[in-house]
Amino acid sequence: MDGHQAPHVVILLAVYNGGDYLSDQLQSIAAQEHQSWQLLASDDGSTDNSRDILEEFAATHPVTCVTGPGTGAAANFLSLIRQARDHVATGHWMAFCDQDDVWLPDKLSRGIAALGD
Repeated sequence: MDGHQAPHVVILLAVYNGGDYLSDQLQSIAAQEHQSWQLLASDDGSTDNSRDILEEFAATHPVTCVTGPGTGAAANFLSLIRQARDHVATGHWMAFCDQDDVWLPDKLSRGIAALGD
């Protein structure tokens, strides 16, 4: 990035009953080459163990868990964008994350490089 400091990335994760997949996704986030990140996770009313998985991950990683609007994935992501202003410092970048994804270790660094060019 031309000698500039790499951006801090806020990862926005919308969650709803994702307990079967969530641990794999969270571990792939933890394994990112780009280490300047934090996770803002919005649980949209899960009735499974999703919230417990998020809170366990938050014990050792930079995670903020919030309650979603309870009206579906699109509204949950829009709510996350608004809440990012309240939970993180200004000047950050955002990355969107689905609960059942598994990211390659260079996902954030490749995105930053592409946007930096």
